[in-house]
Amino acid sequence: MRGASLPVDKVVKKLDDRGWIMKKDEYRNTVRISDGERRRLLDELDRVQAVASGDVGPDDSRRKDRRFTYRPGNISIAVEQPRGGTTFLSVSPRNISAGGVAFLHGGFLHTGSRCTLRLGPQLEDTVKIAGEIVNCRHIEGLLHEVSVKFDRPIDPSLFVRIDESQDAAPSEQAPPRKQAG
Repeated sequence: MRGASLPVDKVVKKLDDRGWIMKKDEYRNTVRISDGERRRLLDELDRVQAVASGDVGPDDSRRKDRRFTYRPGNISIAVEQPRGGTTFLSVSPRNISAGGVAFLHGGFLHTGSRCTLRLGPQLEDTVKIAGEIVNCRHIEGLLHEVSVKFDRPIDPSLFVRIDESQDAAPSEQAPPRKQAG
């Protein structure tokens, strides 16, 4: 880890800062695949990445931060567009670390774009975490995998269960949440 994680109240803004209060159905879901297809695709991405990079698991020493499987259903993200305006999206997360998160999105997002994510569900309420899009790669069809680097490190155990006794084993998933829509 790059340094000590800050308490979540030092990383996030209050939910109503900047007027970001929207109903779930106002977030555009561009990942239009079934839950089963999403799980299959995310599992395949994990498998292909592990083989291609020679990863030995989420604790691979070449990574700055340990990655944890993070698949609570969809999460909300507000993306500040390069030419102005904000787009509100519902995306499918893949993994999370102290330094960032990766997710599926049904379109291209520009690297360098500022964004704010609402993450959960290990916490009673979701929290907002600011970051920057650092990578966007085409997967298939309209689907892209997007990587966000958080402005400040977070404690992943706030969002996923972490079992330290399973050092090289795949991380536990956060319990699935029923998604509206």
